[in-house]
Amino acid sequence: GISLDYLVVAGGGSGGSDSGGGGGAGGYRSSFPGGTKVFLDSGVNQVVIGAAGTKGITSGAAASAGGDSFVGYITATGGAQGAAATAACAGGSGGGGGSNNGTGGAGNTPPLSSPIAPVQGYAGGNGSMNLPSEFAGGGGGGSSAVGSNAPGPTAGGAGGAGTTNLIAPAFPGGTVFGGGGGGASNSSHGAGGPGGGGAGGKPGTDGTTNLGGGGGGGGYPGATPGGAGGSGVV
Repeated sequence: GISLDYLVVAGGGSGGSDSGGGGGAGGYRSSFPGGTKVFLDSGVNQVVIGAAGTKGITSGAAASAGGDSFVGYITATGGAQGAAATAACAGGSGGGGGSNNGTGGAGNTPPLSSPIAPVQGYAGGNGSMNLPSEFAGGGGGGSSAVGSNAPGPTAGGAGGAGTTNLIAPAFPGGTVFGGGGGGASNSSHGAGGPGGGGAGGKPGTDGTTNLGGGGGGGGYPGATPGGAGGSGVV
């Protein structure tokens, strides 16, 4: 067998629709630089790259989480989808809370912690509402920072930032992986987190392919879905 440095990033979750929360970034795990390498047996070793979370096509349609990535015994968990109106789900990074004062989802789920491993990702931010017509979603969690709460009912929260890794400096799209998607509102949309997170909008912006970014939340009113997540990388 052989010991190798690794970078394993799961697929990002898609953003929630209708002033929904941003999708959480795919879980992020790496030995580079200075961490414990993965040992792979001689012969064939399975490598799986997490798929992007798919967007809800119509108003109110459910978003989906990103797929897990793994190589050997190293697994990164897909990012959670952003919520349309309610509390968001947990994942590698948590989804942003929906526009009905929804709470952001927890990150680093299932839990990883030092000294076994650094956390995979962080929680999403909370949404905000002021009836009858002001709604905003929270930002999705990133691999290195939480998603921002919606600063008010007319502004979506920004996605959490990703993590810089120079294991592949010429990798298409950059060297920052795992940014959370931005939440959306009926007035001002949240920015995507650095590292492939999509911005909120009408519709939400997709997360960047191969960077594991979360999709941006979709705006309101109208049938405006969130963006798809970005696929992961190994």
